Amino acid sequence: MDNPLYGYSIAVGVRRRLQCRPRARPAHAARFRADVEDVTIVRLIALTSGKPVNQNQQGPIAWVIMGVSGCGKSRIGAGLAEQRGIPFIEGDAFHSTGNVARMAAGIALTDEDRRDWLLALRARLAERKGDVVLSCSSLKRSYRDVLRGDGDDVRFVHLAGSRSLLAERMGNRPGHYMPGSLLDSQLQTLEPLGPDEAGITLDIAATPEQLVEQIQAWIG
Repeated sequence: MDNPLYGYSIAVGVRRRLQCRPRARPAHAARFRADVEDVTIVRLIALTSGKPVNQNQQGPIAWVIMGVSGCGKSRIGAGLAEQRGIPFIEGDAFHSTGNVARMAAGIALTDEDRRDWLLALRARLAERKGDVVLSCSSLKRSYRDVLRGDGDDVRFVHLAGSRSLLAERMGNRPGHYMPGSLLDSQLQTLEPLGPDEAGITLDIAATPEQLVEQIQAWIG
């Protein structure tokens, strides 16, 4: 049976202008790309995309919490891992000192800068003995392809939100090396999950507890 969270979205109380462009998708999948410069979402319960979880999947699964800086990847990832009783891998800990220095200086990372980082994360996933949760921005389809490798053992949870909310959260992280000036670069780089990718997209306007509950319900 299909997961009940798959293929629907519920939006409650959208104010100002919500400019959304439907993307090519199956008739049963709800998917929108919002104009991040002019969106104010009062509450978006759940926005799903990609393929549902394969309940017959054999072997361990890596649950990757993805999204731009400030979306809450580490907090949600750690919370999900705790509830499921499985290890949590902090993807940022695998960045080289050079990458951290570039980001701290307000320099956006290139594909080449991210290559070794993504390969290190894939190698870590390949070593696992059971399910794990990984926090990793996974901004591009090509980055997610590296994490997937040759298998079908990776699922993505995209934490999405309005630019204003993301900027606010980044501004409330004193001492973090990632400056708010890189937010627009990350949003421009971001490629949301495709309809053929196993994953779900959730809105960060929900509380961390609600987001973990939504992910748990999706996993089943």
